[in-house]
Amino acid sequence: MSDTGGLIPYCIYHYIDPSTETYLGYIGTGRKVLLEDGSYTYDCQSEPVTLKQWFRAEVFYALRPSYRPIPSNMKLFCIEVVNGFPYDSKNLKTIYDPFHNEKICEDFITYNQPVPNTERLYIHKIANHIFPSFNKDPPTKNSNWTQTDISPIFVMTERTVGNIFEKGKSIKFKCNNGRCLPWVNNIPDMYGSYDDNLLPLDECVLYCNELRIVDGSEVEPTSLIDSINNNKVSKLSIKDVFKNVPGPVVGLLIFLFIILLFYIIYMFLNVRSR
Repeated sequence: MSDTGGLIPYCIYHYIDPSTETYLGYIGTGRKVLLEDGSYTYDCQSEPVTLKQWFRAEVFYALRPSYRPIPSNMKLFCIEVVNGFPYDSKNLKTIYDPFHNEKICEDFITYNQPVPNTERLYIHKIANHIFPSFNKDPPTKNSNWTQTDISPIFVMTERTVGNIFEKGKSIKFKCNNGRCLPWVNNIPDMYGSYDDNLLPLDECVLYCNELRIVDGSEVEPTSLIDSINNNKVSKLSIKDVFKNVPGPVVGLLIFLFIILLFYIIYMFLNVRSR
């Protein structure tokens, strides 16, 4: 098994019965499979539940929900699963508590905004059921179909990044404006050169989190000591204070200071003589 950097497959299953206009969807985590050489890979089981009408429709890649830190431009999503019949999925929502323990959720981390080498995954909804699909149109022309508030989301697939579980396969990422982009195909020049700073996902996330932005450009990470020195307030000298004050005003201030000083001395001596 290749180093996928925390990416695992998520399997999209559909239940379709045109005679009753039933269109259901379910997203489940790929199962881990032990290979003969002792390594592991991931695969999708044939069906999520006992109903024979379920079939695997698509597969996409996303980060396992325990991956930390959550990369910039990605979110932790929850597919709410129905605990009873027909055991499908009913909603997609964003999770803001990374330590939540909702048993009805199938969690994964993926992009919430478009990036290169990803596909749009649409979450069509009707009543209390969702139908995830890479087709922007719902499965039927029924006017009751809508999309969830956060649809579409953006995921990697075998069509965009290849088979990540192929032996020797390693997806490279590039840090661009604080985001780690999957960098497996030629990408427009607006994202920079093709082979500049290509890293495995884990290294890219750490590198991106430490970048500083100076004058709109990314610069190399700095140490804690350097950051403190760069941000500390320098001591101001008298020359710095008065360098922008006109000469006559400076002279007047000095004159008033001398008069005030003589007045203080006079008052002090007068008090002592009594």
